Amino acid sequence: ILGRSVCPHCQEQLKPRHLVPILSWICLGGRCAFCRVPIHVQYPLVELASAALFVLAYLRHPFFIHLQSWPIFLIESLFLLTLLALVVFDLRWKLLPIEPIVAMTVIMAVWNIFSKTLSWKSVMVGILVAGFFLGIQVWLSQGRAMGGGDPWLGMLMGAALGWPRVGVALYLTYVVGGGI
Repeated sequence: ILGRSVCPHCQEQLKPRHLVPILSWICLGGRCAFCRVPIHVQYPLVELASAALFVLAYLRHPFFIHLQSWPIFLIESLFLLTLLALVVFDLRWKLLPIEPIVAMTVIMAVWNIFSKTLSWKSVMVGILVAGFFLGIQVWLSQGRAMGGGDPWLGMLMGAALGWPRVGVALYLTYVVGGGI
């Protein structure tokens, strides 16, 4: 966030032309411009997924057509990008960083309450039920069934969906997860 991008291998500072999403990776043949070490395919895939999520959010909330749609477009885009970052982080390191989850939980709770999308009771009950439900499973399994970040992710689900929709979402996560 602070400073310029560098190659993780040779630490050479990247030039602006090396930072064009997807295209730079293709033009460089998937390798660093300086040391020629391969750049993981994760980078262009995440960039492509981010673009797809922005398009999806825009299709749902076309703010160029309906100017009043821009706040929900921004919130939904931020939410989707946060979820994408959490998926990538979890797949790569088998951890969920709590700080961005807490920040997004607060943002979603404030948004849903002040935009009157959900009542404050629905948001608070959703946060508490999902966090407690997943927290109990972490505690009972002593961290073997799921990790310590999962209750925090449940609280984010509760803030985004409210009660009782978070209950349906939790049920569906077990149905889908059990089928995989």
